[in-house]
Amino acid sequence: MAREFETKYRVGKVDEILKKENAFRQDVDMRLDAIERALDSLGNGADTLVARVLRVIEQEISPRAAEIEALLTNYREGVPASAVEEEPDGRQFLTPMRRAAILSDLRGGVAADGDTLAKLLALIVALDTAKAPSANPHLTGVPTAPTAALGTSTNQIATMAALLAMRNDLVNGAGPSLDQINELAAALNNDANFGSAVLEALANRLRTDVDQALSAPAVAQTRKNIRVAPAIKSANYAASAADIGRSLILQGTATLSFDTIANLGVGWELFVRNDNALTGIWTLNGVPSGLTIDGAPSIKLYPGEGCRIVAEAGGLRTFGRATGKVLIARQIVSAPVAAVSFTAGVSTDFREIIFAARGVTHSKPGTSPRLRARQGGADITAGYQYGFPFINASAISFDWGTNSETSWALMDSGSNTGAGSNMNLRAEFPAFADTGNLYKSGRLFTAQMNPHAAVYPGVLGLQMAGGCDGLTYFSSDGNVAAGEFSLYGVR
Repeated sequence: MAREFETKYRVGKVDEILKKENAFRQDVDMRLDAIERALDSLGNGADTLVARVLRVIEQEISPRAAEIEALLTNYREGVPASAVEEEPDGRQFLTPMRRAAILSDLRGGVAADGDTLAKLLALIVALDTAKAPSANPHLTGVPTAPTAALGTSTNQIATMAALLAMRNDLVNGAGPSLDQINELAAALNNDANFGSAVLEALANRLRTDVDQALSAPAVAQTRKNIRVAPAIKSANYAASAADIGRSLILQGTATLSFDTIANLGVGWELFVRNDNALTGIWTLNGVPSGLTIDGAPSIKLYPGEGCRIVAEAGGLRTFGRATGKVLIARQIVSAPVAAVSFTAGVSTDFREIIFAARGVTHSKPGTSPRLRARQGGADITAGYQYGFPFINASAISFDWGTNSETSWALMDSGSNTGAGSNMNLRAEFPAFADTGNLYKSGRLFTAQMNPHAAVYPGVLGLQMAGGCDGLTYFSSDGNVAAGEFSLYGVR
């Protein structure tokens, strides 16, 4: 640019002017030097010499100075003082035309709002004010920026640190196998209905705070899982706190023992049922843990009997236990308290007599059975409650009162000896108020009694005839001895 300026815009004849001016100045300087030397040599006559020198200058130099000034004025005409610029090699003078050309070249087509240095500087200052500080250490080397806090909703730059923090917030400590969306999708089996599937599965889970309607399979599985479904036990078993609420079906002959009350907890309960038919007695034993059951160290659970066992502060207590032996397959039993001898004058004491009618097991609350033994058409003993003697009676009936549904005929006591003995037994039934019952009022039935030792050891059978569909057994609890018996009945 400097060379272009010198070659294109330097004022014409300026070199000539400057040469003349320099020569003039040199000439003046030389003359002044000569004057000074002359003054030094004159000494006291210097004043006179000075006056002469001034006259010479006025006469010789002043006319030439005016000439040079006129020449310079001629070249400066039309050039304002602001257009005169200094360069190391001397002054340069620009005409308005050349000045306009220089400005146009400098602008290079810049719009009017930036065609002056003032405007350009103002624009630069505005831009500098708006930009991020260049001295910020985050912008040196590899550019960085302050990390935005999670939850920031401004236009602040999200750095890699901010992105990593957001990712970690989403992952929230998940392991490397579940910290990506595709891994989560794979874990959910890419099931778009995963939420519904989970809710459906939860709906079939057992609630403990509210009522709920479970599907039948869910109910069955839940009963199994919480050990409510009956469990069969055929050997000695020790009940513990884990058995709370369970139902046990007892088979065979064995012992059921219990943990201590401290371990079971007051309120613990268990449901048990002796599932045997004619034989097989379970012992409920509290001795190993120092417990009592219904106030006794142990009790017997006979075939067909069932009860609910509850742990109380003072021991175990049973509820709903049948006092007689209630058998399956619609069999019933009345168990004697002790062995019974068929000896004249000795009574048989029954704990309770339970009877069946039309396949439904009944007790007869509020009534007291009367046992009648008859021989030769006359009562041998009448009016006994829970006991009577057996003295070769030809017919014995249980009288349950005027509203009874059935009666059981007993065999002659002498006919339970010897295999193959037969006899005809007359079964007499009292009058019934319920005339629609199978057993008609006053009807007499003939029964054939035969021993059935091959089927039930020690059991004699009495097959009721004449339209009665009942079967009565007489037994000595599996061990036949003269004069002992228990009453078993099947409808």
